[in-house]
Amino acid sequence: ERDGGKLRTGVDAQVRLAFARVAGEIELESGNLAQAWAEVRTVIDDDHRGLPAYDLPLLMVAARVLARIIAANGAIDLDTTAAEAQLRTALTRYAHWPTAPIYTEVAEAELGGEDRTGTDAVLWSRAVDTVGATTAPAFLRPYVLARLAEALAFAGSRAEALSTAKRARE
Repeated sequence: ERDGGKLRTGVDAQVRLAFARVAGEIELESGNLAQAWAEVRTVIDDDHRGLPAYDLPLLMVAARVLARIIAANGAIDLDTTAAEAQLRTALTRYAHWPTAPIYTEVAEAELGGEDRTGTDAVLWSRAVDTVGATTAPAFLRPYVLARLAEALAFAGSRAEALSTAKRARE
């Protein structure tokens, strides 16, 4: 692929996608939803050339960003229903990839619940089980446990939420 007269290699794309994931997470945690979305949305753009090993973690973060945008109820101008459909289509495209179940389960949990903001404890519980797979990155286990604890607390299961939060810290 040519970009500005330069040949873009697979390594360049890998760096770009990894950077988009990290930048999206930083912007999200800084509360800048519009910039977080701008960083991660590249993975669902029509002209995106996919690299499943890099796209799947980025799609997971994109789901988290989208859920926060949905929770912010119109804080930025985005058709969240269309964005979610594009994100789910991209996840389906990579269903054949060995790590797809891990990232797909987390993305599904991020967008789960009646309000599509990650409040479904059943989906987070499934994500915990899936992340238990040996191919999952180690950082995901405490994250999905913490998110499960949040969902349990949201559902009113305070004792179970506290127990799960303690497991996340181990």
